Amino acid sequence: FYSLTITTEAEDANQVKSPVISTTAETVNNLYFDEIEVSMSCETAGAEIHYTTDGTTPTASSATYSAPFKLSSSATVKAIAIKADMTNSEVFEKTFAFGKSYASLADLVAAGEPTTDGETVMVTLTDETITGLVTNGVMLQSGEKAVEIYKYGLPGDWEVNGTISGTVICPWKLYSSTWELCPTD
Repeated sequence: FYSLTITTEAEDANQVKSPVISTTAETVNNLYFDEIEVSMSCETAGAEIHYTTDGTTPTASSATYSAPFKLSSSATVKAIAIKADMTNSEVFEKTFAFGKSYASLADLVAAGEPTTDGETVMVTLTDETITGLVTNGVMLQSGEKAVEIYKYGLPGDWEVNGTISGTVICPWKLYSSTWELCPTD
């Protein structure tokens, strides 16, 4: 026989509720690729929210939240709610991580060599010519650089000199000297 007792600290009625930081934008692999709008709110009526976007702890001297704001690069947003004659809220924080977006395969290749660990990128492919077929992928060419789209279960109608168009969001990796885009679907 086991007994479990859960205790919580009593809520301080004189402390301002912690602010909430949110966005309605959706992530892909926990990353944002387009500019997002960030909102803040606080359940304590009349509380003023102060925030930072550089990861530092906000104070009463930090920017005052008055309307949603835009983010287009990775940031840690921290906020504190303050109201006269009350104890300041706890600091609430939320990190927004952005992936890199490329308008073309040429832009991706020009950005430099991928790492063996890879990073998730978004790339728009527009009529990219398939220059070769490999066991688990197709080869594309950008200038003098070959790039493989590494994928099990390729469509059966893909062929050399065919073209690929669309947007892929996937890891960009270096594997045994091959530059690879590795979509999961």
